Amino acid sequence: KAVVSTQSTGTLSFDQWLAPTPAIFKIVTVYNVTNTANVSAGGQPILQALGPYYFREYRERVNVQVLEDQLWFGEKKWYEFDYNTTNANLTNGSVPLDPIKDVFTTFNLAYVGVAYNLTISGTKSQIAGAVIAA
Repeated sequence: KAVVSTQSTGTLSFDQWLAPTPAIFKIVTVYNVTNTANVSAGGQPILQALGPYYFREYRERVNVQVLEDQLWFGEKKWYEFDYNTTNANLTNGSVPLDPIKDVFTTFNLAYVGVAYNLTISGTKSQIAGAVIAA
């Protein structure tokens, strides 16, 4: 929760503050591993950039309470995929991007981080069937 002054409650700017219009975009590029068999055998990955995918960010103030001269509130934030913005520059023959339908292979970054730390510490370990040696 955060606290702000209540001097402008009931005004147009206050209403806009409660539920701001969506002017914020989150832009995501996914890196698809195209040679998974090679990577599984210890080879270097070949990455293909997919995107950018555009998501509209929405914000809403919730549980708004006026207590004396203070305003208490929480914030709800969510993202919705923007199909039209993502696919605005399609050329003839291009396949539209859709994060629900697109299939891609990426790294499990938590796993990679643990494996890297074990490798640099000189530890030989086995994680989920993959042998990691220094």
